[in-house]
Amino acid sequence: MNKLKIKISKLIRKAEKKFITKLPIRNVILLESYPDYTDNALAVFKELIKREVNKKYKIIWITDKDIPLPKSLAFKNVSSLSRQEGEKYYYYTHTAKCILCGNNFIDKRKDKQYYLFLAHGAAFKNCKGKYSLPQNCVNDEALAFSEFMAHYDASNLSANENNFLPLGYPRNDTLLNTEIDTKELFENYNFERIIYWLPTYRQNRWGASHSSISIPIIHDEKSAVLINECAKKNNVLIVVKPHPAQVMSFVLTMNLSNLIFIDNDFLNEKGVNNYELLGASDALISDYSSVYFDYLITDKPIGLCWEDFEEYRKNEGFMIDPEFIMKGGEKIYTPDDLCGFIQRISQNEDILKDERENICNLVHKYSDAKSTERVVDHILLRLGEI
Repeated sequence: MNKLKIKISKLIRKAEKKFITKLPIRNVILLESYPDYTDNALAVFKELIKREVNKKYKIIWITDKDIPLPKSLAFKNVSSLSRQEGEKYYYYTHTAKCILCGNNFIDKRKDKQYYLFLAHGAAFKNCKGKYSLPQNCVNDEALAFSEFMAHYDASNLSANENNFLPLGYPRNDTLLNTEIDTKELFENYNFERIIYWLPTYRQNRWGASHSSISIPIIHDEKSAVLINECAKKNNVLIVVKPHPAQVMSFVLTMNLSNLIFIDNDFLNEKGVNNYELLGASDALISDYSSVYFDYLITDKPIGLCWEDFEEYRKNEGFMIDPEFIMKGGEKIYTPDDLCGFIQRISQNEDILKDERENICNLVHKYSDAKSTERVVDHILLRLGEI
């Protein structure tokens, strides 16, 4: 009897799925980002709400886990849906008119659905063959900074270069429009200038390892203390936010006065997003991360930790020649190099301004803080709304 019930249940589910595939496209927009509710998708979402698109379209955030919709995003006709909700996910991915994803691809079921890859970062590391657009999306549209970057982005994603839109990344508008008061945000610390440190991951949660160290330069206590003293002496606060994919057990966490670690939980508690804080910083420290490209439009100094460059190049590799494209950032190999960078930031000394400007003009077609408008204009045009 139980076997018969199971068989009948399977037949019913199969019939339901077949029925769903025949349903018409509806006025539904699916959004995705990593981490959830962030990045380019968040900027696009806010603009859609500003234009009251949710009056006509149901907007659904697709999450990897059952993470509730934040109160700040709780507008009429807006909801969230976990991929684990199999039947509902199956239904909406078959009936949504528009799919906008930025990292973990949403399934596209029908040719008539408008699919736009919002991107998570421009091509720098070589991800070809490891991270690609779904096969049925290789001829769909994707965002890029410029025609120059579109060539590398398309190669990395194994996609059609002609369909990359050089409209810029919506999230980067925040870099030029941030209103964050860093003194208020970090009220318990003494500083005049702030350096935001965004290292890429070396070891990720899914087993990949690209280097033998976790965070460069400060991966031992002695170096961390030295850098902290240098920052304190120069009245600089260094805020380190490890990559969300970084295995946290490898990350140094010490109680220091001018060298601190934060995560997404800290930003959420403060009601601040990553790019608001990045835009409010006086300088960036990174390494082989595409955040370097983003930050170029701020025209502020960039330090690049190059300590494990050869090891990283061997294990991961690069899509664009790093010696050329990273000319806009100071290379940092040792604690002394980093201390020199900190001192220059404290003295408002910018030694690579011209080089950085030249690279910025190549990488970015626009630096006008209007990428969100351009992208949403394009989306609504494709949906036949303008």
